[in-house]
Order: sequence, then C-alpha cells, then structure tokens
Amino acid sequence: MEIDQKVFRTALGAFATGVTVVTARGPDGRDIGLTANSFNSVSLDPPMVLWSLNKNSASLPAFVDGGHFAVHVLAASQQSLSDRFASRSEDRFAGLDVDRGPAGTPLLRDCAACFVCRLAFRYDGGDHQILVGEVIHFDHRNDAPLIYHGGAYGGLRQSRGKAAGDSAGPGELLRLISRAYHHLNANALREFSSRGLSQEAYWVLRMLGEREPQGIATMSAMIAKGGRALTEETLTSMVEQNYLSNEGPQYRLTEDGRKTMVELAAVHLASEEEALNCFDRSEVDLLKRFLKRLFRDEAESSGD
Repeated sequence: MEIDQKVFRTALGAFATGVTVVTARGPDGRDIGLTANSFNSVSLDPPMVLWSLNKNSASLPAFVDGGHFAVHVLAASQQSLSDRFASRSEDRFAGLDVDRGPAGTPLLRDCAACFVCRLAFRYDGGDHQILVGEVIHFDHRNDAPLIYHGGAYGGLRQSRGKAAGDSAGPGELLRLISRAYHHLNANALREFSSRGLSQEAYWVLRMLGEREPQGIATMSAMIAKGGRALTEETLTSMVEQNYLSNEGPQYRLTEDGRKTMVELAAVHLASEEEALNCFDRSEVDLLKRFLKRLFRDEAESSGD
C-alpha cells in the first residue's frame, strides 16, 4: 500500500494528545525550547519517558549533547505557551521567568506537570530521533491539561466511562487518595503560589511549624517521600525572605514565617471543612482512623 503522507498525518490527528514544551540548555549556553506532542511514558521502574524530534531540527544537538532536558505538560490555560514555542521566534524565552534544573535546563512555571530528565537512550526512528529520558525529578499540579486533536486545541471533557486501568482494583486506593489530596490542596496551592512560595518551601513551613529546629537532611527525607527535592537554594531563599532563621545547620521559623504558616494552615482547614460538609461526622472519623492506621503500619514496617 502506498502511503500518502498528508492523509497519514490526518489519520494520526484522530488521536488526541496532550501538549508539551521540551526545553534544554544549548551547547552555546542559549535556552532551547519547542512544542511537541510526541511525549509518552515508557517505564515506572526506573521512571522513564520518551519524545521524538525531527532529525533536521536545528535544536537536536541541544537535546542530545546537553545530556538533560525537561518535558512540560501544558495546562489548559497555557495555549499561548504552546504557540510561543511552536513559533519561528529566535528567542522564545523572552520575558519568561524560568527556574533552572541540571546542566542549566530551563524550567517553565505553572505547568500541569514537569519531568526533568537525564538522556538515557536515543534511537533512530525514520525521519525522527527518539529520545528516552530517565526522570530524575518531577512536579505536577491539579490542573486540566491542554489537549490537541485534529489540528486544533481543545479541553478535557469528563466522561462517565472508564479508561483502561481506571477501575476498582490494585492501585485504585492510591489514585483516590492522590485525587483527594490535590482537591483539598488546591486553595492552599493558589495561596502560597501567590506569595511566591514553592511547594517545597510550603512543606518546610509546615514541618517547622510542627517541630523545630530541624536540619536539611531530616526535611529533605520527608519531602522526598512526596516526589520532591529540597535544595539549599530553597532554604537560603527562605532565609533571605525572612521566613526562616538558621543556627548553623538547624532552621527555625521567624515571626513572619510562623505567621505565614498559620495563615496557610487556616486556608487548608477551611478547604477541608468545606469538602467534608456533606459527610456525617462518623464517616469523617472513620476515614481519619483508617488513614492514620495505614500510615502507622507503614512507618512501623519501614522502621521510621
């Protein structure tokens, strides 16, 4: 069968995808980024993802030689970012505030998810190079994703049907707990983001509000359980913003830090009370007892 490339592309457009922006630091020190919808997951253990890029792309050396890249899954509100990084602009990062990852990889803010990767493998895929990255850090938000289908952007419409793997079976409890957490955390996320705090900084405030002083090793171990990484740069920034004070390797909350922690805790409490209003007190107490027992049994088995 002779394949008509235009018809083939149209047929591929029947498959709805998310939209990503992939970034890297070029060999000349310039930030490189482009829009891609070829992203896909590969493995959970080790965590790996892949995407592909045309062999003729001038950006290919940055993603191959740099050794690291970041895949940003765009939220539904970020169509302008997709358009920006799909344009022919010479400086697609102009006016953008970015963070930095390994090898200076530029990290975009407020995306639905971000996967920071070390280039693990690359394969020949016809007119494209397939790049497989090992995920060394990731972050995500409870935001609806930007969808691309049939050459046009769209949003996610909820359905009563179930996708493969979305059924009451192994892993369902973890998924439900995760969804409940992100639902209850949404208001607090907006609040501490408006104050210029990262999620890592927020958890530092929470942990020091429960017990202080604490060192970076103890706090890092707790934050790592949530798939995040606490850096000395975060703590230094919090000291400079007068949220923390440090006595050698130990950190305490300042008066401003304690006030901020209490205000954010109040937002959390209000969100929880609003969400649980439709339940009987006995149902809420039963849920809390179950979760406390689950975490206590886990801590005992791990020796924590």
